[in-house]
Amino acid sequence: MKDLLFSGAPQLLRLFDRLTQRKWRDTDLPFVHLIREDPQQEPFRGLLDRLRHAGRSKSPYAEVILGPGDVQPTPGIPVVKNVFDRAVTDLGTHGRQSYRLRFPRYILSSWICDLKPAPEVTDCDQLVDEIGRRLRDRLFGRRASSAQAGPGNTIQDVAAGLPWFLLIIPVAWTWWRNLAIRYFLSAPRFIARQRPSEIHAGSFVQLAFALSQMPDGPRKEQILNDLLVSSFLEDLRQGYRGLAGRLRMGRRHPTLFLAGEGAGAEAAYKALDAITQIRNGFRSRRPHLPVWDPLLIITTLPPAVQAIRAHPPTDAGIVHEEWLHRLRRDGSRRTWSLPFRLPSSVETGVYRTDLHRVGLPPCRLPLVMITFFAVLVFGLGGVSTFNIRHCQAFMSMPRADVHREALRGDRYQCIGFITDPADIDTRLVGPDEGFARITEMNRKVKNEPEWYEVVYFSMLESGDHDGYLFAREELRGIAIAQQKLFREGTPVYIHLVNSGDLMEHSARAAQEIVEMAEKNRRLIAALGFGLSKRQTAHAVVRLGRIGLSTLGTSTSADAMSDLPGYRQVGPNNLRIARAAVEYAVGELESRFVRIYYSGNTEDIYSENLAMDARVEFSGRGIEVTEILPYHDTTPSAHESAGDLGEQACAAKTGEFVFYAGRSEEFSEFLGGMQRACRNTSPRVLAADDITRWVLNGDYRTYPGVELDYISFASSIAFGKNCTKDPASFYTSYAEVFPKGSACKDAKDGQAAIAYDAMLVLQQGIEDAKGKDTGAEIRSALFETLGQIRGGKKITGVTGDLDYGDDRFPGAPKDKAVLILHAAPTGPCLAFISGSFFRKEKRVMCS
Repeated sequence: MKDLLFSGAPQLLRLFDRLTQRKWRDTDLPFVHLIREDPQQEPFRGLLDRLRHAGRSKSPYAEVILGPGDVQPTPGIPVVKNVFDRAVTDLGTHGRQSYRLRFPRYILSSWICDLKPAPEVTDCDQLVDEIGRRLRDRLFGRRASSAQAGPGNTIQDVAAGLPWFLLIIPVAWTWWRNLAIRYFLSAPRFIARQRPSEIHAGSFVQLAFALSQMPDGPRKEQILNDLLVSSFLEDLRQGYRGLAGRLRMGRRHPTLFLAGEGAGAEAAYKALDAITQIRNGFRSRRPHLPVWDPLLIITTLPPAVQAIRAHPPTDAGIVHEEWLHRLRRDGSRRTWSLPFRLPSSVETGVYRTDLHRVGLPPCRLPLVMITFFAVLVFGLGGVSTFNIRHCQAFMSMPRADVHREALRGDRYQCIGFITDPADIDTRLVGPDEGFARITEMNRKVKNEPEWYEVVYFSMLESGDHDGYLFAREELRGIAIAQQKLFREGTPVYIHLVNSGDLMEHSARAAQEIVEMAEKNRRLIAALGFGLSKRQTAHAVVRLGRIGLSTLGTSTSADAMSDLPGYRQVGPNNLRIARAAVEYAVGELESRFVRIYYSGNTEDIYSENLAMDARVEFSGRGIEVTEILPYHDTTPSAHESAGDLGEQACAAKTGEFVFYAGRSEEFSEFLGGMQRACRNTSPRVLAADDITRWVLNGDYRTYPGVELDYISFASSIAFGKNCTKDPASFYTSYAEVFPKGSACKDAKDGQAAIAYDAMLVLQQGIEDAKGKDTGAEIRSALFETLGQIRGGKKITGVTGDLDYGDDRFPGAPKDKAVLILHAAPTGPCLAFISGSFFRKEKRVMCS
């Protein structure tokens, strides 16, 4: 107690009790700086004694005092690890006897820091498998005798904090252990929020792989620094979250006592700065409030910002109230330091009585028994909701072929084989929607003596409404074609596989298909694939290696057109660029063009289309005056889409803009044009990705911009009410889906594109059955799809499908490309390029 005998000590102790005691409404906690005038003072000792003798109100605490020799710099590993390793050890040791704080996220993040890839393994998929194997070994203690067990040697087991039923699984049950790791170690939401933009890992194992491949340097060190701090604070939040957290941890906040000298002080300052950045981060629901965590920090270091004035301890209560007021007022410039200057020692007899009057912290009421039965009753009601959100039915075992991943906001998505309507967005599973029709037809197919199985591999869940409409229309087109094939003697069972929003989890979904194909020889092909992204191309390659034929619907990147076993219904980017040139020369009669595209390195569509367009425009005498990327997730592309929109206003008279970017940034691009160009905006020809954006009517927000756009297919091409449909596709559409207007609903053409993909599959199966080779259908189909050319070409709804182009064997030769004009009354057909049932190229917009 003698270390607290100074003027203002009682007020400081009362503030300390107030800060360590948790209220029913969580409040923000400061960094309390105790600046000593007398270096011999040890205020930590008195405060630590107070926590140790708090009885049932004992709270977790950690004492981290780092000397110059306690911090050993290691390349690629942030120095804050020295601080938080000790904090994790102490907080898991000191506190209530009934429940210890657990830090599973931090321990796994610490494991990532030390992870190095095996030099002998060079294949991407093998590396991911190797990391997963190492993680399984580490979690279940196969190497417990020789491996370190976590940060510091005092943490007994790296698996601390995992669900208890994972730890009792017998060693021999390897399949169950692998399933448990997949199920419980998906990348948490906190990692998704803190993940740097260049890392696109979906699961925890993929995140570990991505970080292990980054070279050591300041960038990697900063990423690991953010990951460690985020993990540490998230573990504390989870331990204290909700009613269960209050019952486990009582009414006391965890306290970190932090001090250091030399290199130790520098590490402590970096830890405080990292926590400050996390707390001041963006909060989606309440952006004006900081990100809460339950950690109270007491330090003897002065504030890093010298301008912050230290206060006398006698004013502790008032100063704290003023600090809370400033915290809510300052926004992202919040200051978390609350410094007090401790006076030198005074006469002992004057203040000892005052300290005794403060007393010990108040005890916690024993609420566990009172709330136990209430939690039990309400918990039974919540099991159903919990299981559905975790991709499993009520009271069922976890499924091996579907995984829970974070979606935009606080939503989740189920990755893998979708068999239950509860697994995906309910808007896709209505009584007249494609999901229901496919499920109904699948039951009929199973009653046939012989049938084939195909996977629809695409984005069944999305973070926005446009993604939902995309999936809905493709499912409808597949359902219509499935019924046609069944009537014509080619029964096909359709498996639905969700690869996630924007195809982000294609690798995991493809692995599930590979595992099914190894056991199911009826599985012969996969179709869909959604977007032209690097992850999509990797999935196609992975499926092609095991002999599965693949059919793309809306993919168009040139790089995909040459993949083994791959065919697509839409044109490739080179064909799109040539159609744009035809339109520019014949209709726009312009000699100058500006090209803008996405700089996202994971997007193999946008830059490829821009480069193809530059070559084709230049080859036809149209001068490319500017070609620039806008930033998406690539730091090297410095300008935003809005900046490039403003820059496009420098276009000459008669010069037009070719937009090869994505629809997500198109509004920003046109907004920049509208701000800078006023009423002199150049004409814009946009690529096919903005089709749904136009159909939603978003273009009417920019009345000063004359807009044309490219489309692979559209019901608009078949006239009013689709009366010019030679294949009667839209008649079938209206019969199978009678609600609404078939011609109006299918304006984006996705249903027709998916329907044509099924026609290609049908002809490939028929040709494979006719071969007298004895080979099974899967391997024969791999060959027969490539023979759909010349006299065997297919006349589809979206145009002729002739795979006779030797340069790009996966893309149909001279495939039809439509160019539409965004008129005030709605889109209208302006130009047709390629092989289509309508032979005229120029179409008068009505």
